[in-house]
Amino acid sequence: MIEPGVIISSQTEIEFGVSIKRGSKIGHHNHIGAFTDINPGVTISGVVKIGSGCTIGSGAVLKDNITIGENTLIGMGSVVTKDIPANCVAFGNPCKVIRDR
Repeated sequence: MIEPGVIISSQTEIEFGVSIKRGSKIGHHNHIGAFTDINPGVTISGVVKIGSGCTIGSGAVLKDNITIGENTLIGMGSVVTKDIPANCVAFGNPCKVIRDR
C-alpha cells in the first residue's frame, strides 16, 4: 500500500505487503523487505536495505549505504547513520540499539 504524497525514486525494490504512509520519500537503489511498515514523513536516502517485518517510525531519516536487520523497530524522529542489527528496538539522534525485540 502506497499512500498519496509518497515519492519513490528509481531502482527501488519493494517486496510484498509493504505499507508506505503519506509524505515519505524513498531514494534510489533501495530494497524494502516484505511486511515492512514505513510511517508518515520518513526520508530514506540511497542504497539502503531494510529487512522484512520492520517498522520505521514517523519522521525518521535513514542515511546512505546502511542496512536495517529483519524485525527491527526504528523509533520516530530517529536519525540512522549506521547499520542496525536484526530483532531490536533502536531510536535516537544518532540512532542506537536500546534493547532486543
